[in-house]
Amino acid sequence: MTNDNDDKNPVVRRENMGLYSDGHVQYVMDSARSIASHNDAFVDTVEFEALDQLHYLGTSSIDDFLRKYYPDREKDDAIEVNVVDVGAGLGGTPRHLLLSKTEPAHVSYRVVSVEYIEDFVRGFRELNGFCGLPSDDG
Repeated sequence: MTNDNDDKNPVVRRENMGLYSDGHVQYVMDSARSIASHNDAFVDTVEFEALDQLHYLGTSSIDDFLRKYYPDREKDDAIEVNVVDVGAGLGGTPRHLLLSKTEPAHVSYRVVSVEYIEDFVRGFRELNGFCGLPSDDG
């Protein structure tokens, strides 16, 4: 629900939210392109963590969540964890899950990411390409 004062509320307007501003997205993408240009092969997702992890604890918050809610991943049985990332931003969480070298080899992830901000979706896809991941809408 919106009201007539929403345009004046800095929390409501996306361009007034630092992490979601066009300038921040441009900074992230320029920095990522610079990193990618210095790599002959695909970029290790760790190199992007400072750019695409918006949680103040970075990837450790993801790992802590998984330890708490998916303790079975520590067992030796093969396990596929299904994840829906709503508000995926630039895709740091899915890249961490899919490319992390800290997970046991028997754990795999199937990730569906949802993002509605077009600049983020374009950035998400470009960053995935730098890391060798597909970016499809299927």
